[in-house]
Amino acid sequence: MSKQLLTLIDAHLRLYFESPLGSLDDPTPDDVITGPFLVRGWAFSARGEITAIKVFLNGELLGDAEYGLERMDVPGSLNGVLTANVGYQYAIELPADYPHEHAEIAVRISESRGKELLFSRTVAVSLPEPEPEPLPMPYTDYEIWIARNEPSAVELESQQTQAKQLAYRPLFSLLLTEESVSSTPIRALLESLRAQTYDCWELCLALPDDLSAELRQLLADLAAADARIRLQVLPADQAAHRFPTALAMATGEFVALLSDAGVLAPNALFETASFLNRQADADFFYSDEDRLDETGLRFSPLFKPEWSPDLLRAQHYTGALSFYRTALVRELGELTGQAIGAALEYELALRVSERTHRIFRLPLVLFHRRAEAAGVAQDAAGWQAAIVAEHCRRIGWECEVSVAEAAPVTRCRRIQRPEPLVSIVIPTRDRADLLGRCVESILTRSSYQKFELLIVDNDSQEADTAALLADYAAHANIRVLSHPGAFNYSRINNVAVAQAAGEYVLLLNNDIEIVTPDWLEALLDYGTRPDVGAVGAKLLYENRQIQHAGVILGVGDMADHAHRYLPETEPGYANRAISAQNFSAVTGACLLTRRDLYQQLGGLDEVNLPISYNDVDYCLRLREQGYLIVWTPYAVLVHYESVSRNRDDHPDRIIAAGHEAGYLHRRWRAWIANDPYYSPNLSLHAPDFLLARYTRA
Repeated sequence: MSKQLLTLIDAHLRLYFESPLGSLDDPTPDDVITGPFLVRGWAFSARGEITAIKVFLNGELLGDAEYGLERMDVPGSLNGVLTANVGYQYAIELPADYPHEHAEIAVRISESRGKELLFSRTVAVSLPEPEPEPLPMPYTDYEIWIARNEPSAVELESQQTQAKQLAYRPLFSLLLTEESVSSTPIRALLESLRAQTYDCWELCLALPDDLSAELRQLLADLAAADARIRLQVLPADQAAHRFPTALAMATGEFVALLSDAGVLAPNALFETASFLNRQADADFFYSDEDRLDETGLRFSPLFKPEWSPDLLRAQHYTGALSFYRTALVRELGELTGQAIGAALEYELALRVSERTHRIFRLPLVLFHRRAEAAGVAQDAAGWQAAIVAEHCRRIGWECEVSVAEAAPVTRCRRIQRPEPLVSIVIPTRDRADLLGRCVESILTRSSYQKFELLIVDNDSQEADTAALLADYAAHANIRVLSHPGAFNYSRINNVAVAQAAGEYVLLLNNDIEIVTPDWLEALLDYGTRPDVGAVGAKLLYENRQIQHAGVILGVGDMADHAHRYLPETEPGYANRAISAQNFSAVTGACLLTRRDLYQQLGGLDEVNLPISYNDVDYCLRLREQGYLIVWTPYAVLVHYESVSRNRDDHPDRIIAAGHEAGYLHRRWRAWIANDPYYSPNLSLHAPDFLLARYTRA
C-alpha cells in the first residue's frame, strides 16, 4: 500500500474520531410546511459526548432538541456507531400569521470536547388561512379524523360526476328483511340511500304484514315514486321466507343485507363500485363502520382487518356493510331457521366464505350503526354457537363450539384423532431456576401428554444447571442436546428440530411458565389444520398484563406485539384480545408449527437473523406460501421476557441488531408497510389500536 494512500486513510480516521457525526433528516428540502412539523435527525461522537443540539428558525434560537431517541437504522448503515439511541427531534408549530414563504431551519450539534457540527436547510411554507372564528365546540379525536380523511361536501358532489364515468357500473341489490321496522329509523335509512353519490341501486323489501298503517303507506308511496324501490309483504309467521323472497326480487350483480339499525355513508355505493372497477373478481367484500348517537354524533369506529377466517369464526367481525356476488348467494340454497336479522348476516358471511377465497376489505367507514341498535345485536349473541357449529360441520370439522359469557366470542375446539406427538424445543444457557420452572410447569400442568422435550444446552457453565440437565437426561420423554458456541437462536432451534421425532414442533423459550392446562390442545386446535402454518399463544408478563397477543407489522417502523400491557382479562379492541384470529406473525417464544413444513422452509434464518426477528421472518415466509398464522387466546403462558439473556447493550450486539432490523425491512418491506391484519386507519406509533392521524389506505 502506497504511503500516499496510508496518509489519506489516516486523515479520514482522524476526521471520524475527532469530529461528531450526524444528520438533519426532516424536514427535507422538498417538503412544504403546512402545519406543525418535526425537526429530526441523529448525532454521534466517537470520543466525546453530545452535550447539546440547538434548533434555530430563521436565525433565532428556539431551544434544545430531545436527544437519545432510538434509530435502529444508524448502526446498521454506519460502521462504528455502536448505539441505536442517537436520534433527536424538536417540534415546531409556526404561528397562523407567519409572514414568510420560506423557513430556514438550522441545527447545531455540540459535544463535550468543544467540537460542533452545523446543518441548515430552507423549506417552503404554505400555511392554511387562519380560522375566522373559533370552533363552536370541542371536537373529538374521531371527528378530527373524519375531517382529515373523509370526502368533503365538494368531493361528494364531484363523485356524482365520477360515478357516471366509471367503466363498470354494477347494480347493487340492497335487501331489507327485518323482523320489525319503525318509521323514524326506516326513513333515515331510505334518505341515506337516496343521498348516495352512486345511483345504480335497487332496494328489495320483504317485510312482515304487521307493519303499522303509517309505515306501510310510506313504503308504498316511496315505491310508487322511485322504481328502484320494491316491496313485498309476507305473513308475520313466515320469517324464514323473507330473505329468499327479497333475494328472488334482486336483479343486481351484488347483494347486501340492510337493516334499519343504521344508515349508509353518502359515498358508500360509489366507493363500492370504484373498488369493483379495481377488483372485478371479488365475491365478498366488507367495509368499516362506526356508531351514531341520537344527536347524529359519530363515535366508536370499528376498523377491521383484511380477510381473517379465524376471526370470523370467533365473531361476526365483517358486520355491515357487506356485499356478496348474487349468483354465489343463490347457490347456497336454503339457509337455517336461525337466518333472520343479525343471525342472517352472520350465517351468510360464513356460508359464502366456504365457497370463495376472493374476499376483500374496504378500509372505509361506509355504515353508521345506531348506538341503541348495536346494543340489541350484542344481546342476541346466543345464536352464534349454533351458526358456527353448523359451519364447522359443513367444512368437515368435528368440533365443540361454545360462546364466552363475558362477550359474544365463539371458541371452536377441534377433536384430535389421533393425537399427534409434539416436540417441544427449549434452548437454554444456565439460569437453572428459569429452566426448572418452565419444565416443571410443562410436566405437571399439561393435560395433553403426548409430547417430548428437547432441551438444547448452549454452553451452560453453572453447577446447578449441569445437575438439573443430568436429571432431565434420565427422564423418559426428555432429551438433552448440546450445542456449544456463540448464541445463534436460529441455528440452535434448527439443529434441535432436525433431531425431533414429533410431527409438530413447538419452539419455546426457557423463561416460560404454563398457566392453562389445555395449552397444547389449544395450539393443536389450529396447528393441525392443513391451511395453518404456525400458531402462537397468549403470553403474559409476570404482573398478568399482556405481553403478546399477536404481532403487528409496521409499528415503530418494524413490528410489535398487539395489546401489549393490556390487563389479562380485558377484551381489547373490538374483543380481539379474547378472540382467536389471524395475524401476519406470532412470537417465537411459543410457536407451534409442522416439522415437515419447518424443514421445507429451511427453518429459522441462521445467517441473516441469528437472534432477532427470525420468528417474524419465518411466519412471513409461511404467509408467502399461502399458509395462515393463527393466534389463540386459549393457550395462556407467563413469559418472563428473556430474563435469561443478557441485555442487548454490548456494542457488537447493537450493531448486529441494526443489521438484522435492516435485513428484515429490506426483505419484507411491502408487508411491513401494510400489515393486512391491522387497519391502515390505526396508528403505527404503538400497537394499541388508536387512530392514525391520516389513513394509509
